[in-house]
Amino acid sequence: TALDAYSHWLDVVAQRNEVAGLATAVVVNNKVAFERTPGYADTATQEPVTPATVFRLASLSKAFATAVAGLLIDDGRFNWNTKLAGVLPFFQLKDAQASGAATVGDILGQRIGLPHNTYDQMLEDNVPYEELVRKLDEVTLTCNVGECYGYQNVAFSLIGDVIYAETGDFFYHQVDKRLFFPLGMTTASYGREALESSKSWAHPHRPHGAHAWESFEPKEAYYRVAPAAGVNASLRDMEQWLIAQMGG
Repeated sequence: TALDAYSHWLDVVAQRNEVAGLATAVVVNNKVAFERTPGYADTATQEPVTPATVFRLASLSKAFATAVAGLLIDDGRFNWNTKLAGVLPFFQLKDAQASGAATVGDILGQRIGLPHNTYDQMLEDNVPYEELVRKLDEVTLTCNVGECYGYQNVAFSLIGDVIYAETGDFFYHQVDKRLFFPLGMTTASYGREALESSKSWAHPHRPHGAHAWESFEPKEAYYRVAPAAGVNASLRDMEQWLIAQMGG
């Protein structure tokens, strides 16, 4: 069967030590049909990955931001066409017409007209998000708002500011309350501190010689754009998320 083939492929990956560790599950008809956790959460201590080991989700975090936005839109707090400039006094693009046109849907759909990955390099150089988001008006647009695709982390994270402006509540509280808690994602969290205080968490690893790995400390940079990259979650959490995403 397909599951047997998948299982065999995972055996090969584990034998060859192609990753430091991983956690994987398959959901069929809203039930977890398969779960495997080869390798280590930290090769230095040989702590194994378990279904409860928390991983950094990186850009998979964006789906949580979009989902919580959708729930708040269902509540009538704002809508996909809410203008950013009407909600965020600091928001400006280089072109005045673009500034006035940009909507919630444009940032979540990665079509705000900025060159892809605008300011990611500066984010990695530890320039604060608050500063970068106020400098978007210095960037020459690639196209008019809504007319081309350009992947963003900094501009995408404006959804967090919109949610704070429209609910008076922090973005990550809303995700906690509306997604993590009701879905039973008990080990899911936001931020580097929360990752590192998890009972078991997956360290980042880099190759060390042939098919060996060394762990290192996670960096803070992308945690500063929480809506774009801030979520930590375990396999058990993500099974619940997957079931919910598939309508279960």
